[in-house]
Amino acid sequence: MAIQVAKVLGCHVTVSCSPGKKELCERLGADEIIDYTQGKLVEELKKKGKVFALVVDNAFSPLDLYTAANEFLIPGRRFVQVGAGFSRAMIGGIMSRAMVPRILGGGRNPYEIFMIKNDRKASEQLARWVAEGKLEVVIEQAYEFEQAREAFEKLKSGRCFGKLVVRVENL
Repeated sequence: MAIQVAKVLGCHVTVSCSPGKKELCERLGADEIIDYTQGKLVEELKKKGKVFALVVDNAFSPLDLYTAANEFLIPGRRFVQVGAGFSRAMIGGIMSRAMVPRILGGGRNPYEIFMIKNDRKASEQLARWVAEGKLEVVIEQAYEFEQAREAFEKLKSGRCFGKLVVRVENL
């Protein structure tokens, strides 16, 4: 929903995605799309200069994205990490991003890890935008309760774009 929320808030949105997700990103409102499968995401972002007011990294990839953000993120603006998995490499990368000072090659901009909070006001606002047709809830796949493990494996794969729904009935 990040693309749509940013558009509702009046932002210009640049995203990276695979060619298979391009059409969906366009439909959801992305203004610019970079094909990350070409292996030139950082290079493409650097070409734009320091124009981004916020970077949201949903994939923890490429690993040098945070330090490279020094060249495309407006100084002092935030780099927000949303999810990253639980491998040793990712945990080490997060610690490095958060703790290595810029004089030792770290990033220059504030680094945050986004954690979901139970925020009633924000949830109500999202619900209003959905009711008003400003946000589309993209459901990638629905699973029966007995398929919950399969849904979890899909989620862990990092290849989900929409929501995964597990139906729970009278447990």
